[in-house]
Amino acid sequence: DRHRHLFNGDTCVYFYNPERWQPEGGPFSARAIDRYIGNLHQNGIDTFVINANASRAWYPSKVIPTILDGYRRGDREFFRGHAICAGATKPAEIEKYLDDSVAFFNRYLDLVEAGVDWLAETSVACRRHGVAPWVSIRMNDLHGHKNFTGSFFNHPLLRDPAMRLRHSRYPSMAGDPTYREGLNYERPEVRAMMFAQIREVVEDYDFEGLELDWWRNPLCCEPEATAATIAMMNDWFREIRALTERRAA
Repeated sequence: DRHRHLFNGDTCVYFYNPERWQPEGGPFSARAIDRYIGNLHQNGIDTFVINANASRAWYPSKVIPTILDGYRRGDREFFRGHAICAGATKPAEIEKYLDDSVAFFNRYLDLVEAGVDWLAETSVACRRHGVAPWVSIRMNDLHGHKNFTGSFFNHPLLRDPAMRLRHSRYPSMAGDPTYREGLNYERPEVRAMMFAQIREVVEDYDFEGLELDWWRNPLCCEPEATAATIAMMNDWFREIRALTERRAA
């Protein structure tokens, strides 16, 4: 009877609507997380799958760069390089994007400054409300693909052309070709970075399930992968499976 009604939430689910989850105002707090998950429980959700990352970790990771690295409260310029990725190109649009970003990411900063790890707090609130906490890892996020070197979204590896896919866009595909230049899992640096993050959320947090999210950007290795590459990736997935089995034990 368990895990019949799963709800998958991205890294921003608590932060989009503070007026709903923390109507009393003030610095953003763990109360908003508890109310959000309480609302899920009241509506029949038995399993909450929380997304921990985009290209960078959005929680206070100790093993990979985080989305807040280098940000100081009120620093509008921190976000300018990502404006084009968010569709803001005209001066007025860019200024609004910068203002909105400051307000939005200050909520994350509120929690950091209060010593609250929102990913860990998710599990705490789930336990309190009788909801099974699962974690989801986005495997190849490209929110910052329109400005690989300048967007604060991008992990350092994604900024390096040598770490990205080069042949993953087919001739018949329309749209921006950079949206197919995800991380190349044939590179050992990419596999090591992703495994470190997966191990962190499995071993250091209190989750019952793990999802490897390839849905948004289903990019892994170059097309027409060799048998050796496929075997290598299968072995890598087996390592993750073994990691979860050790945690379960």
